[in-house]
Amino acid sequence: NDTVRCSPRIIKTATTESEIQEAVRSAATAELNLRVAGGGHSFGPIVATEGVLLDVRMSGQVKVANGRAVVPGGWRVREIFEPLWSNGAALVNMGELDTTTLTGAIGTGVHGTGIQLPSMSATLNQARLVVASGEVLELEAGTDLMRAARVSMGMLGVMSETTIRVQPAYDLHERSFFGSPEQALQEWDELLSTNRHYS
Repeated sequence: NDTVRCSPRIIKTATTESEIQEAVRSAATAELNLRVAGGGHSFGPIVATEGVLLDVRMSGQVKVANGRAVVPGGWRVREIFEPLWSNGAALVNMGELDTTTLTGAIGTGVHGTGIQLPSMSATLNQARLVVASGEVLELEAGTDLMRAARVSMGMLGVMSETTIRVQPAYDLHERSFFGSPEQALQEWDELLSTNRHYS
């Protein structure tokens, strides 16, 4: 995205939670803002900083069990497809682009289509959050802190790991067609109710 530019004083990469903690602590000590680089999907200045730009690319693997997937921080949505599929699972919903990071998609409220389908942030079940002190908080579903962390745009800290709700793998049949605006308006309710998603 060429709409936002910045000149960070420091650019760091973190592949472990301890490296995230170190980056967060050193930024706080130096009184520098810290922002996390995502997949470049946001059109607002959410990542722009003159302080520390942190590129999170956690090592590890996706673990799938009991309708949940544990995903290391910084993984792009497209990187989790194969581990999910090979374990008989799939995302509940996703946005248009697979280049976003999962944590970025959660933090910015990325949505797909489908009147009954939740945004990606709604599938967040647990998370590990590195806050400004460097402390790691374990967020649990149903708590105020978890509700605040959803769509928080990174203001509460850096997610080093997320656990999301997934569903059994499925095949999706897409049908594209042309119609007039009048036809779309006339058939809107029926098309919404008879399709998994419609746009």
